Amino acid sequence: NKILNYYGNKDLNTEEASALEFLKSRKTFEQYPGQFIDKYSPKNIDVFYDNKKSLKYVLHQGKKLYYPNDMTDRYVKSAYSGLLIEQDPASAHCYFDKGTKVEKGDIFIDVGAAEGIIALSVVEQASKLYLFECDPKWFESLKATFEPYKDKIVIINKFASNVDSENQARLDSTLADVMDNSQRQCICLKIDTEGAEKKILEGAKRIIDTENPKIFLCTYHKRDDEKEFKELLTNLGFITNFSNGYMIPVTLFSSDEEPPYFRRGVMRCKRKI
Repeated sequence: NKILNYYGNKDLNTEEASALEFLKSRKTFEQYPGQFIDKYSPKNIDVFYDNKKSLKYVLHQGKKLYYPNDMTDRYVKSAYSGLLIEQDPASAHCYFDKGTKVEKGDIFIDVGAAEGIIALSVVEQASKLYLFECDPKWFESLKATFEPYKDKIVIINKFASNVDSENQARLDSTLADVMDNSQRQCICLKIDTEGAEKKILEGAKRIIDTENPKIFLCTYHKRDDEKEFKELLTNLGFITNFSNGYMIPVTLFSSDEEPPYFRRGVMRCKRKI
C-alpha cells in the first residue's frame, strides 16, 4: 500500500508503470516486480550435504556452491532461488550484459562476495579473483566453494574501504602488485556492500584513474546513489548503463530512508577507448 499510494498519482516511465501494474496484480510485495521471477521456485532446487566438509551445497552451473551447515535446507533453497532471480537478464540486480561482462583473462574483484555465486559464475573466465567478504559466517563455505580454483583465488576477510587498517583495506593497496605488473589484464570491479559503495570507490582511485576497469556497481542502497555514481563516473570518462527495470530495497521498510521505492539496481561502467 505504501508503494501503490506513492506512485498512484505520478507520471511514470514505461518500466515504472510495468512494475507498478505487476505489484497491483500480485497484491503482495515483490522485491523484483516482474513476471520473470516465476521461473525460479525453491521447490525445484536440490540441497546436498558434503560429509567431508560438513557443509551444505547446491549445484550452480555444474559447480558446488557451499552454504554453512547451520542453514536449513529450506533457507538454502530460498536463498539460492533468490540469487537466480537476481541474475536473470530481466532483473534490476543483474550484473552483466553482452556489452559489459567478464572476459577471458580478466582479473575479477568481488567486493561483497557473500556466498560467492558471482565469482563462481566467472571463475573459469577470470585469470585471478579477489573476494572481499567480512561476514565470518561465509568464511568456511567460501573456502570450500573455491578450493578447486585455489591457485587463482584470494579471499580477503576485511571490509573494502577508503582506508587501510586491521579490518579494512583499500582496493588500490590490495591490488598494488597487479597494477605494477606490465603484463596485467583488465580489472573488473563488482561492488555490492550495503551502502558503503562510495567509500570503496574512494579507495580505488588509482585503479579507476589508470586501469580502465569495468565496474559493476550497486546503486540501490541509498536514495541518491544512482544519480551521484552516474555523475561521478561519467565525469571520469566512463560510459554507463543500467540493468533492466527496477527493484525495491527491502531496507526501505525498516529504516527512515525516503522514497523513491523503485530503484535502479546495478550500473555497468566501462571507459571510452
